Amino acid sequence: MRYDTATETAYRWGREALPDGRFVFVVRHDHVPGGTKALVLPGILNGIAGGTPTRFSYATPSWGYAQHALAATCVSMGHEAHIFVPARKERSVPTALAADAGAVLHEVRPGYLSVVQKRQVEWLVDNPGAVGLPFGLHMPEMDTGLIAVAHGMVPQPPRAARVWVAAGSGTLWRALMRAWPDNLFGVVQVGKAVDFSNMRAGDLFHIAPEKFERPAKQPPPFPSAPNYDAKVWQFVVAHAKDGDVVWNVAG
Repeated sequence: MRYDTATETAYRWGREALPDGRFVFVVRHDHVPGGTKALVLPGILNGIAGGTPTRFSYATPSWGYAQHALAATCVSMGHEAHIFVPARKERSVPTALAADAGAVLHEVRPGYLSVVQKRQVEWLVDNPGAVGLPFGLHMPEMDTGLIAVAHGMVPQPPRAARVWVAAGSGTLWRALMRAWPDNLFGVVQVGKAVDFSNMRAGDLFHIAPEKFERPAKQPPPFPSAPNYDAKVWQFVVAHAKDGDVVWNVAG
């Protein structure tokens, strides 16, 4: 699946200047409804459901962007998306986007992720035939699809480029490491602790100083998920070299 706009595609790089004249290449998946994972989800859902309308469920923290990707993809394919999410006085941006895309929201109190996931499991027991998807959409088919998206980028990043990416569940980062094993990475943890045991010498690891529910204090000059990808930019400004790559999952 390729998503085209009048001027860019999901498989071509943008370019942004940094304040001191350095430049970086940017994957602009803020142009893709639902972001990066929405490029892969159609094949996954079709593989599970075939041509049969199916109810898919997903449990997520308030600011997880996979909920929007799943909602947008399900509705476009004639499926139902049931999103289990913490109840809030004001819905987060990705939850509001998921609702606008047509998802059925199950807003859970208390909003601890463990409780939200438990409610999803209980709902699946009561709804035979519905399909639950794992946290971060971390599944072999997603890894394979993300690797294919990376391999489809034109051109491919040079070996000297460092790839900067946000890590929520870590699904995208791990797939990109497999797609581009010769590149170093700059990984920014934006939420819960991620297992970084497979990081290599030369990779950089940072923890975003903002709490997950707070937006980035130094966002990039292009649309970027304020509680997620946008938190990478402060480290790009501080540490990136000319020609580095920034992966922007959503806007």
